[in-house]
Amino acid sequence: MKSNNLIAYAIDFTSFFIQNIEDEERHEIKNIILFGSIARADFDKNSDVDIFIETANKNIELKAEKILTDFYKSLKYTKYWRLFGVNNEISLKVGELDKWELKSSIISNSIVLYGRYRSNVTETKTKQYTLFELKIKGKRKNMMRIWRKLYGYKQKVGKKWYNTEGLIKHFNGEKIGKAIFIVPIENTQPVLKYLKENKVTCLIHNIWKGKI
Repeated sequence: MKSNNLIAYAIDFTSFFIQNIEDEERHEIKNIILFGSIARADFDKNSDVDIFIETANKNIELKAEKILTDFYKSLKYTKYWRLFGVNNEISLKVGELDKWELKSSIISNSIVLYGRYRSNVTETKTKQYTLFELKIKGKRKNMMRIWRKLYGYKQKVGKKWYNTEGLIKHFNGEKIGKAIFIVPIENTQPVLKYLKENKVTCLIHNIWKGKI
């Protein structure tokens, strides 16, 4: 299935959603965003269509699931998309973007389905990164294993040296200090997943790096 078909499907739902809320509520929606595997173009035929509705209005959040149910009953869905072979589940998230853990993923890999126009006149040659400050405690053996996984290591076998790439380099990151590093914001989630799986406490900050 082409990604264009699923993007068009998401746009149709967005149009249906806007039609089924009040004008006052529409003005309280900052953006409606397609994110996840479809926005990244690494989906399969069973992938959910992940849509984030950015708003602080709780009433919109309460209405969202009912509107989604109504969309599945609509002629556009039953007489077009379903017959066309598009029946992927739409997964809705509603709320304020800053309060969601998925923020970095949404910012870095997303398609705006609805929102106000933003001029690119003020764009600069900068890139957004996530800065990690690690707080690693525990046995030395465990700490060394984590450092090696993050930063990579050299190993001598016989007379030859072999380099093993670390997560930071793999995800185009950069070491700032012993326990401080940055990665491009689009690569935040896999690094964060590894740290959580290994119970590593960390502070994260969004930063911009580049020439202005």
